[in-house]
Amino acid sequence: MALKVCDVFTKNNSQDDDGLFLEKLESIKEETIKTLPAKSNSVRNSSETYDPVEVKDILSSNNLLKGNYQLSEECVSNSSVFTELGRQEILNTPTNEKLTLVKRLVGLYTCSPYTFLVGIHNGAFFLIDSHPIGEALGGNGNAILVRTKN
Repeated sequence: MALKVCDVFTKNNSQDDDGLFLEKLESIKEETIKTLPAKSNSVRNSSETYDPVEVKDILSSNNLLKGNYQLSEECVSNSSVFTELGRQEILNTPTNEKLTLVKRLVGLYTCSPYTFLVGIHNGAFFLIDSHPIGEALGGNGNAILVRTKN
């Protein structure tokens, strides 16, 4: 889901729509969650988990991506998403000085076994978790967009 949201966003995003950026991203996320499974379930094994490179290959070979992407691993560790080290790793990423200078950027962040869409908009970090998030955690049973105050 995260890769497809990145794909749709990067191919449809205009640099001059600053005021609507997060709303547009939210809309793309919701539409992707509603439509991608019907298109992709027949070309994947739904009982398996795939890494982003495998997902890219499956989506690309079935004409489900608009762009042609080369994925790379930028920061590699063995910390899983539910460990303190995994939590700190994702929280510390947006504090990288180079990233805070970027106006707008989206990408994937994998913290086993999950992949999230992460990004920066006007110096503020955001994350989209496309997995079901219940009301107790601030979601509506679908995905959630989380953004920092700064």
